Amino acid sequence: MVLLKSSKASFKRLKEGRVNRPFLYAILLCLPAAGYAQSDTQLTFSFESFNYSDSTSLHSILGHWSDEVGGGSKALSVSRIMLGFEYNNYSLQTVYRDDSYYNFDNETVHFIYLTENKLPLVNGQEYDLYIKPDKSSSEGLRFGTNQQITPKLKLHGFFSLLKATNLTHGNLNGHAMAVGSNDYDFNFASDLYYEDDPLFDRVTDRLSGKGYSIDLMLDYEINDKWSINLELLDVVGELLIDQAAFTRAEATSDIKVFDENGYLTYDPVISGLESNKDFVYQFNMQTHFSVNYKISDKNSLVLEYHRLLDFDYQNLILSQQLGLNQLSWILIPELETVGIEFKHPSFSIGLETDNLDYKKMKYFSLNTQLFWAF
Repeated sequence: MVLLKSSKASFKRLKEGRVNRPFLYAILLCLPAAGYAQSDTQLTFSFESFNYSDSTSLHSILGHWSDEVGGGSKALSVSRIMLGFEYNNYSLQTVYRDDSYYNFDNETVHFIYLTENKLPLVNGQEYDLYIKPDKSSSEGLRFGTNQQITPKLKLHGFFSLLKATNLTHGNLNGHAMAVGSNDYDFNFASDLYYEDDPLFDRVTDRLSGKGYSIDLMLDYEINDKWSINLELLDVVGELLIDQAAFTRAEATSDIKVFDENGYLTYDPVISGLESNKDFVYQFNMQTHFSVNYKISDKNSLVLEYHRLLDFDYQNLILSQQLGLNQLSWILIPELETVGIEFKHPSFSIGLETDNLDYKKMKYFSLNTQLFWAF
């Protein structure tokens, strides 16, 4: 229920223009302007999107719930859009970021799938209801610098000043039981902070809050063959939300409403507290580590490790130098995912997925960068 209504709220924000349109227009501005990135001064644009669901397709998680459900207990989406410029060792960018993490009980997803599609329930079947959403959106300015500490060691630091644009944080915990093929009893307790109420359709004021984030990166060349790279994103960072809307409530199905087909509709009886208070949202640190082995002048092998909140995975990359260009083949065995990345001096684009059928896709990642030197 939280997953479903939160995803609908995201589409509502996009439709209303709550996602800054300049970031979307930046793609059109940068595409015809790309030039060789060989100058000390250059305009830059980057888009990164990572999406994963282990229990059902990304299509379902976005609110459709028409695709089959299997095992699993998490879904996450991390996106960044950045537009700015670099001069010598310094950079300044506008940034829009969205971080969404959902942990849940697998029985909860099965229950949502059945009830959203009005499928027959097994009388007496019990379901644990547990969802823990951790979502934030923000935008602002990102200041960066890189320093060559030694001939083989380079450090990068980034400091972002942010304004909060969306928030859903807290948990839901309860229980449901089928009492007929089209009827069920439920009760749950929720403790949520939000901008768009994901459960009870409460009307709230526009979210107001400011914050910051610090990213650190390290490049180290061990020798002519080996090198390593470490990225720690959101090492420290938080959003200070002014008078955030929150609900602490218990909900039951004591009073029932059925649709025209006789299937119970979600219309809970609630008791509790709806109010506002200041809230501090803490960012979750991301860790990305890679080891690069240079096989020859034109070929290299890279082993990467990634950790986002409590989700981690490894991938293997084979890169080939083709003149000024570089072509990389990507394999993520544990996620049954393959990918490809193409790099040119003025742009790069990479795509990874586990399935070309959108209704079966559980992993999708798209990254692109554009440069215009002057």
